[in-house]
Amino acid sequence: MPNSERYPWPDKWGKGMFSSFTLGQFPFIKEPAWPMPEVQEPTMLIDLSKLNKTIVELKKISRTLKKVSETLSIKKNMFITSLHDSRLKLKEPISVFIENDGYQFIAYASDLDIYGCGDLEYEALEDLRASIVDLYFDLKGDRLASPLQKIWDYLNSIAKENED
Repeated sequence: MPNSERYPWPDKWGKGMFSSFTLGQFPFIKEPAWPMPEVQEPTMLIDLSKLNKTIVELKKISRTLKKVSETLSIKKNMFITSLHDSRLKLKEPISVFIENDGYQFIAYASDLDIYGCGDLEYEALEDLRASIVDLYFDLKGDRLASPLQKIWDYLNSIAKENED
């Protein structure tokens, strides 16, 4: 093998492994210690149009699954400052957790142990607001057991009836 020949196998840049050196600069390297593999023609024919369609479909499925997994994993914490009801006004905001269970959005007020649900986040919040208003007027003036009395005391401290 002449000294000016380069190694026959390509490296990751597409040149010989020691592309800037000749074999004469490495006298201890004579030739590869293993046989070079022969390139064989592919034996299986692939319909490229079907393959491309399949790849496009798999990409769509992948995007959909990514959106679903992101939606399912999102849990938001926010505060509502209005009940959107003319009869009640909030003196303090109410902490609300919102999540999507895959079928619908759920808005949960843990301090009041009450929730609302809907197809959209906004609908879940509106349902929760309506439930809080209903709870206020259901508990008002009744004689309550201890757990409900605690909820009423809290609700009465953060909401007041409009005097209009």
